[in-house]
Amino acid sequence: MKNNPLETVNIDKVDSLESYIWHLGLMCVSVQTLVSLQEKAESLGIFDTDETEASKTVKYQAVRLFQAANDLLIICSRRTQLEWPELMSKIINSAKIATKSVETGRKSVAKKKTKK
Repeated sequence: MKNNPLETVNIDKVDSLESYIWHLGLMCVSVQTLVSLQEKAESLGIFDTDETEASKTVKYQAVRLFQAANDLLIICSRRTQLEWPELMSKIINSAKIATKSVETGRKSVAKKKTKK
């Protein structure tokens, strides 16, 4: 079975509060995107009456989910005692995000910037 290319969260790799915050943030973006998608579809008038009601239900529940997840994200982020940019920098650096080099076809690891 092939991996879904849209799958961005690998639950097995969540191993710290910071990595949890990162992945929860990604999910919040996805939920907010779902809300925007439903708003766009409703504005186009492409749904019949039942579909419109179902879309409104999805949007309502997604907004509630986003609010709850965002509250949890804020609470967890406060425990790190870091400002948001510092927290994201720490998460990215600790994740050592592997990227595939277009020129060589080899995997390379993002290196930490050192202060001079």
